[in-house]
Order: sequence, then C-alpha cells, then structure tokens
Amino acid sequence: MMCMCLGTMLTLLYQSRLHNSDKIRDICDGVFSSYDLKISDFPDASLPGHLKSGHDAVPKKLYEAARDSDMEETIDAIDRYLIKLINPDTIISSAPQSGISKDNPADNDRRCHELDSGMEQTEEAFLQ
Repeated sequence: MMCMCLGTMLTLLYQSRLHNSDKIRDICDGVFSSYDLKISDFPDASLPGHLKSGHDAVPKKLYEAARDSDMEETIDAIDRYLIKLINPDTIISSAPQSGISKDNPADNDRRCHELDSGMEQTEEAFLQ
C-alpha cells in the first residue's frame, strides 16, 4: 500500500498548483471533491491550513469516504476535480493517480493510519 500523510500531499499539491488555484482551500476542495465531499461542508475556516500543516487530523468524514471509495471512481474524480488545479509541467500531476492505482485495498496489515482516538501510525508503517 502506498502511504502519505495528508499534510505532505496537500503541501506538494499546493506547491505544484496553477496560479488560478491560489489558496490551500482550493486544493483541499479538489481533494475532498474527489471523495464526493466539499471543504465548505466543514465549518472551521482554518481547516485547510491546519490539514496542510499537519495540525489537524484527517476529518472522520474524509477518512471514511476514502476508505469506502471505489479505486476507479476515485481516480476518475481526481482527474475531474484535482488535476485541473495542478501545473501540468510538474511531476506531481500524475502522483495521486499513480499512488492510488498501486494501492491494494485488500492489504489490511499495512494500513498507514487507524481511526480510533485520532490518527495514529501503526508501528509497522512507522518502521518502513
């Protein structure tokens, strides 16, 4: 399974953005829209910046939507909502689809994060 911290992913996407998507909120909305959610559905206006910095944990709704999503539908949604925000001259433009397509959802022993009292890395994921 490919694993990446949401904050790291948002930072990379933000640094690779087209200048018409000047706000981290735009990038977050692209990510959230890929899972049929909207950043505006979350009342905390500081959430996008806090997710990018790693200050806040992944919202439960986003975690559950990602966990329960169909891989092919997610790749299509990333193409529709997120890739249009990324500068095509950057290598990051193909990274989200590449990582998802390499994921094996049946590989439950190597989960990056568990949701119980917040996000915690499993020992195995941390040591790799």
